[in-house]
Amino acid sequence: MKWIISLAVMSAALLGCAQTETYEERHARLSSEVSRDFVSGAIQPQTLGKFESECQRIARRQCTPADREKVSQELIRQAWVRTAPEREAKAAEAAKIKADLESGKRKPQTWAEASMLYQAIPGDGLAMRPSISGGDGKYYVLQAYITAKQGGSYIFWWADSPMVSRGAYGMQAMGAVFEKPAHIDNGVGFNMHVKVVGRYIGNQTIALVDGASAVVPVFDNAHIFRWSRH
Repeated sequence: MKWIISLAVMSAALLGCAQTETYEERHARLSSEVSRDFVSGAIQPQTLGKFESECQRIARRQCTPADREKVSQELIRQAWVRTAPEREAKAAEAAKIKADLESGKRKPQTWAEASMLYQAIPGDGLAMRPSISGGDGKYYVLQAYITAKQGGSYIFWWADSPMVSRGAYGMQAMGAVFEKPAHIDNGVGFNMHVKVVGRYIGNQTIALVDGASAVVPVFDNAHIFRWSRH
């Protein structure tokens, strides 16, 4: 309770702003009033965030728009300062993961890590419209479904229904071939939504069950990860 009061009092002190008082007097007065009400139970917020909201509500009865803007900016600054350790820790963790990936000490564990390691760029457009000049050796990340397997390669094809050229609605078909993937997440199954990071090495013509064929991009060193839109 003591730490909540001390932090809240600090925030409350920022919010006093009766125009007849000095800056220091406003701080002292409102800090005392809100602290008194909090301790007495007159206001009973359950978290520091709710306490700060109550402070702002009280202050708005006395503040000018200019004062409120100062209060808002100060609260933003304080929030930034309070969350600095967490941000720094996350940045340090990300830097270590990146270094371990690049040194080979760590294998990509998510599609995001694979994208970071290979500097992958969005590839969903390739799945619909492969380059006429073939593969460019760059890494791409794309959404896919594994709809078939031929030898060591996995095929992604999506139209109105799997493995037909176009259905009754003429939707834009999408497809790709992933040659001998370097990684497939445990539990990946056919027709399951996945994210794939792979190197675009060329195009291939695949046969479809309705007798048609389609040209699709081919990716090697593919990393296939389970993925959900939710």
